[in-house]
Amino acid sequence: MKKVIGIACVAAMLLSVLAGCGGGDKGNEASTGRDDVIIAILDEPTSICNMMSPQTVAQLVSRQITESLVLTDKTGVNVSPHIATEWEFNDAGDEILFTLRDDVYFHNGEKLTADDVVFSYMENLRIGVMETTIAYYDRMEKIDDTHVRLYLTLPFPAIMACVGASDCGIVSKKAYEADPDAFSRAPVSSGPYKIQEWKSGESITLVANENYWGGAPSIKNVTFKIFTDENAASLALQNGEVDICFEPPPMDKERIENTDGLSWLSDTGLNNCWLYFGYKEGSHFLDENVRLAVAYAIDKEAVTLGATDGLGYVSNSSIFGDWWGYSHPGYRAPQNDIEKAREYLAKSPYPNGFDVEVTTTNSASYYRFWEIAQDMLAEIGINVILSKVDMGTWITEVFWNGNYEFDGWLCDMSFPDFCDHVPLWRTGAFLNGGEMHDPYVDELLDAQELIPDSAERLQIIRDVNEYMTDHGYLIPLYTYPNFAAFNSNLRGVEVATMNSNYKVNQWSWAN
Repeated sequence: MKKVIGIACVAAMLLSVLAGCGGGDKGNEASTGRDDVIIAILDEPTSICNMMSPQTVAQLVSRQITESLVLTDKTGVNVSPHIATEWEFNDAGDEILFTLRDDVYFHNGEKLTADDVVFSYMENLRIGVMETTIAYYDRMEKIDDTHVRLYLTLPFPAIMACVGASDCGIVSKKAYEADPDAFSRAPVSSGPYKIQEWKSGESITLVANENYWGGAPSIKNVTFKIFTDENAASLALQNGEVDICFEPPPMDKERIENTDGLSWLSDTGLNNCWLYFGYKEGSHFLDENVRLAVAYAIDKEAVTLGATDGLGYVSNSSIFGDWWGYSHPGYRAPQNDIEKAREYLAKSPYPNGFDVEVTTTNSASYYRFWEIAQDMLAEIGINVILSKVDMGTWITEVFWNGNYEFDGWLCDMSFPDFCDHVPLWRTGAFLNGGEMHDPYVDELLDAQELIPDSAERLQIIRDVNEYMTDHGYLIPLYTYPNFAAFNSNLRGVEVATMNSNYKVNQWSWAN
């Protein structure tokens, strides 16, 4: 048996002590006298139950309320003991036995049990929304009061990152079954915070779980203030209406850095911007020549510079450039060549071009790259008619439902492995709303799941990335870091690789 033994969860117990590390170095070091924090979020969650919505903002709020068996660090890759004190794999690598803590209680005062763990995993599988994280789960079974066993469909090298994802938080079986609909907005779990109030369109307020097994957090009240515009959120930070803003507009970096009392941090993220297509009947982009015409018409350097204010860099892959699985060294996706773009369009059924409607979000991070690309595509006769909706509407009515012929995604991947892409491209998968279907892509996606060897799997992932860009299924534009702008007196802030992976109970105010 391959065994991983937890270090008695000492690290988890010290989180509140460690909260004094990190963060900005500007501002008055005197005590702020505060025990609350106001966080700007750029969308309203559809749910704050961890298993009910894949939205980044939903997972961010949920992470403060629910807990997983293991705790991930800011990268989302490395894990440490949490609700599970230790775990061991069988020799085949397709079963994991978890030993549970015996002192964890839910917000309603009831003890967390092995039955709750099994229920949470099985309900997650039943709902099936979190397809990426649960892709390799078969079932969970109770062994005894302090042990559960997770059965996998096949060995997967990054499985512990799945277990530690916010998607796999443990919830109260009793509270959930009493009213699943209400649970969506007021989940009962064991995390450092619990829901106090949700004012639709305005804010979500959490209060500290004073009986939290890991120690009561220093910050007692957490308000997620909902904004529909990132510029308004950034201005609210400057005016002192909020204390922290994740992913502020890149153009605001210099202003924020030069504002007394504010700090700006950046670090590696899983952000990638790409264009993609819908393949339903009548789509112009069923023809590969049209897709490649678009790929060659886009000047990626210009889009990257204009959309990220020089903070991003050109991408040749659907995977963030600093992350595992990026394309083979030296590979370049189709680059700007306007004459080649015209040649491809001339070979298509639409040699004189066409009009196409694109619905994007009212976030500048999204519509800025479209406004730049719009002019480039017009040069070859593709007239993009652009409209904007709020992020929640775009996710639920456009992206999820595949109501697009041509669209773009500024993607903050929620999981640090290529399997986060599988439901986007596999035939019939949950997030493949555009109905992409290519048997060879499916073959490669299946193959990378069946290969336990990381080096061999890496080659397959690189192959599928390059095949998709070479055939115009995906047009990568740029990647960029994650940003956080915040009150300089707020301590413990580290920029997370994934924007859902911030843990407020690790923060405190200067004293």
